[in-house]
Amino acid sequence: KLSGLEWEPNSGFQVVFGGNEDGKSTLMAFLKMMLYGDTGRQQAIGRNPRKRYRPWNGKPMRGAMEFTAD
Repeated sequence: KLSGLEWEPNSGFQVVFGGNEDGKSTLMAFLKMMLYGDTGRQQAIGRNPRKRYRPWNGKPMRGAMEFTAD
């Protein structure tokens, strides 16, 4: 669902909301993994984001973040 998503947040506090299955948790997991990383050592799917959020279409999990200042 989030494949090809490009999101440019505004400055300040951000609120992400939507209905069930709209991708809120997936977006938050992506941001967490990009900012803090993940060792991927947990075997349980519920505790391993690399397994839990693996794309259903079989494509590799990937993404990018770009930071700019002024």
